[in-house]
Amino acid sequence: MTWKRYTKKPVQVLAFEVTEQLRNDWAAKKIQMPKEFDIEITESLMPNDSNSCHMYVQTPEGGMEFDVGDFIVQDARKEYYPCSAQEFARAYEPEKGGGK
Repeated sequence: MTWKRYTKKPVQVLAFEVTEQLRNDWAAKKIQMPKEFDIEITESLMPNDSNSCHMYVQTPEGGMEFDVGDFIVQDARKEYYPCSAQEFARAYEPEKGGGK
């Protein structure tokens, strides 16, 4: 067996950061995400829960919770995943020109 070195091909993704304002607007139903995002916001049923707004995005693995500061990433298969800000900064860099 001979080991060879390989480089992972760069993959282009679309993403947006979840800001406090965006979360508040979603929770207040001031804005709606396009249906293809399949993002759900639920309110906590637990009394005295200081974070009563919980946000989930549907992924192939099921609903995954995300929060303010996270990024929602659409991969090449048009599937959506939450990604922490730290992981996003480590794995992705903006393209020149930045737009879609």
